[in-house]
Amino acid sequence: MHLAHRPSVFWAAAVSVLATAAPASAQPAFGGGRSSVSQAVPALSGRCESCDLAGTTLVGARMTSGVFTNSDFSRARLTRVNAAGSAFDKADFTRADLSFARLTGATFQDARFPTANLAHADASAAVLRNADFTAADVTGAFFQQSNLEGATFRNATATGAQFLRANLRRTDFRKADLTNANLTGADVTGAAFQGAVLAGADLSNLRGFSPKLLKDACGDKDTRLPAGVSLRACAKK
Repeated sequence: MHLAHRPSVFWAAAVSVLATAAPASAQPAFGGGRSSVSQAVPALSGRCESCDLAGTTLVGARMTSGVFTNSDFSRARLTRVNAAGSAFDKADFTRADLSFARLTGATFQDARFPTANLAHADASAAVLRNADFTAADVTGAFFQQSNLEGATFRNATATGAQFLRANLRRTDFRKADLTNANLTGADVTGAAFQGAVLAGADLSNLRGFSPKLLKDACGDKDTRLPAGVSLRACAKK
């Protein structure tokens, strides 16, 4: 269904659903528990710029290849949404639930995610320049080969997150929990890791690395660091 520019038309499309029969043993599209009932999945497309969707429930929605720039998704339930290839530049996802979302190849330039839940979301090859993930939960999220230049993860929980070969130039990880995160091959030119927890993290083969980037960060015996670099031990939790 094509969406017009007006928020009211977008919402009409949002409540128009495609019924999908799901057998009792079927798994939801992007994770979570088993489903034992048929599900109605919203199918959204087209344009909805500057739309007010704060607090809405679009669990499992298909929002691929759409344009949602400047829209307000704060506090929205977007668990398992498929938004691959869509544009969300300058959108607001404050406190939104995007856990297990598929965001591959989407653009989120200057988007806001403070205190949002992106646990196990897949944002591989996404454009997230200058995005704000302050205090967000990105546990187990995938940012492989994504452009996160200038983004901030300050005070974020990024345990087990994957940043392989990502563009992390000027990315702010100050006081972030990067326990067991994988940054192999990432470009960290001008990035900040002051006070970050890097226990078990893999920082091998970094590009643009300088030891001063890790000032006041901590690690453990399992932290993989560039040659000649050491960190203070993290306090035990």
